[in-house]
Amino acid sequence: MTVSWYTGDTSGQLGTPDGTPETFDRSGATQYTLTLDHTFQGKGCYWAVQATTAPASADGGASQQLLTRRCDIR
Repeated sequence: MTVSWYTGDTSGQLGTPDGTPETFDRSGATQYTLTLDHTFQGKGCYWAVQATTAPASADGGASQQLLTRRCDIR
């Protein structure tokens, strides 16, 4: 599994990579729980994280984005 972090100014888009992706090797189960820390360095209004696997999951992976920094989005 690879976890990548992003910052950006557009809702629904990952934005610019924020730091180095982290890769974890897992095998033998269908579900895993990981607890990760990341300090965002970018100045975007949105922070996002994306998880991908190889081989790819049936849904293509997952991402989550949140609005932060009290940005004025127009």
